This record gives sequence, C-alpha cells and structure tokens, in this order.
Amino acid sequence: MPVLVCVITRYPSKITVSRFPKLGIERGEEEEEEEEDEDEEEEGGGEGRGTAAAAVVVVVVAAAAAAAVVVVVVVVVVVVVVVVVVVVQVVAAARATAVVVVVAAAVVVVVVVILVASEAVAAVVVAVVVVVVVVVVVVVVVVIVVVVVVVVVVVVVVVVVVVVAIENWEPHPKKTLPGRNVRALPTI
Repeated sequence: MPVLVCVITRYPSKITVSRFPKLGIERGEEEEEEEEDEDEEEEGGGEGRGTAAAAVVVVVVAAAAAAAVVVVVVVVVVVVVVVVVVVVQVVAAARATAVVVVVAAAVVVVVVVILVASEAVAAVVVAVVVVVVVVVVVVVVVVIVVVVVVVVVVVVVVVVVVVVAIENWEPHPKKTLPGRNVRALPTI
C-alpha cells in the first residue's frame, strides 16, 4: 500500500505533494494555486491605488474651483470700491465747480450792477457776462462727461478681463504615477 508523503516548506501554507498516479495527484498542483492567489492580490492592490489617485484629483480640482471663486469675488469687490471712489470724487469735483460758478456769477452780477450806470458800457458788460457764464458751464459739463466716460471704460475693461480670465481658466491637477502591476516572483 503506497504511503502519502508531504514535504512542508518554510511557508506552512505551501505543501508539496509527492506523485501518486493512482490518486490522480501530481507534484506542484497546490503551488500553482498559491501563485494564482498571489497574482489576484497584486491586481487588487493596483485598483486601490487607482481609487486613491482619483480621490486626490477630485480634491485638487475642488480646491482650484474654490480658489477661482475667491479670486472672482475679490475682483468684483475691488471693482465696486473703485467705482464708488471715482463717483464720490466726481460728485465732490462737481460741487466745487458749482461753488466756483456761483461765486463767479455773483461777482459778475455785482460788477454789472456797478457798471450799469454807464449805458455806454452796459451792452459790452452784458455780452462779456453771458460769454463767461456759457464758457464756464460748457467746461463743467465737458469735465463731468469725460470723467463719467473714463469710469465707464475702466469698469467695462475690468469686467471683460475678468470674464475672459474665467472662461480661459482650466484646473491643472497634480499628475499621478500609474499603479504598478508587478507579478510576484516564484518562491524557491
């Protein structure tokens, strides 16, 4: 009667079975099964690395999107502040100009009243007063229009730059190395 002989290697899970033709068992069958199990474990590790890389990419893209939103908000706030400051300066300049016009008109009226006694110079004084008032009003209107046009142009340019920057912005996530799928060397 044949005897079943088992040789236990330094790995308890690997058992080499001697050849017994009657039982249909050949040497190395269990070793081949163990190698297939190791190959499956290596492939599973590669999938885990792929999932971690995808998670890193998602986090990087989300952080980049949040940074873009913050930049847009800051730019909008700066534009609003600049517009408010310019409008306040324009209003202040207009008030100062109005005061100058009123003072000049008062002076002209006083001069006209003083010189009205003389009929000879009355016509000349009236003409000069009219010309001066018209010139001052035209200058004030032109200054206000120029300032408003400059403010509008600056706002339009800033908005166009921000819109173009947002449309051309693309996230650049960190490049990740592909997972290595290395087959385990056979155990000696």
